[in-house]
Amino acid sequence: MKSRTAALTLLAALTLTGCASEPGAGEAESAVPLVAEPPAEVSTDEAELAFLDRVRAELPSNTLIPEATDAQLLAAGWEACDRRASEPVGEDISLIEGEERNEGGIYRDSLVIVGAAWGELCLAD
Repeated sequence: MKSRTAALTLLAALTLTGCASEPGAGEAESAVPLVAEPPAEVSTDEAELAFLDRVRAELPSNTLIPEATDAQLLAAGWEACDRRASEPVGEDISLIEGEERNEGGIYRDSLVIVGAAWGELCLAD
């Protein structure tokens, strides 16, 4: 994203100073080879959308939070990112008020949110 912005800024500057020309304006095209750009960094918006898609797809049908809004899920996801350093085991993090561990000893809905946050949101942080 940063390199794309820099390239557009450079092109605008060249155009404004008259250094850029239209194809066929009497100048031959440059023989400079094209260089592939490195992959762009994941933007926060893209990370948030990926997080929401993943949470909605992975929450079980009998979730404790069927009516959770995107804003609520994002807040829980960012909280999971904040708590990652102090609580590195996702199974031990509960992000939902009143959530109890299931028969396997995990906070099921919170674990979905933690996994999606650690895989999507925390990377963009």
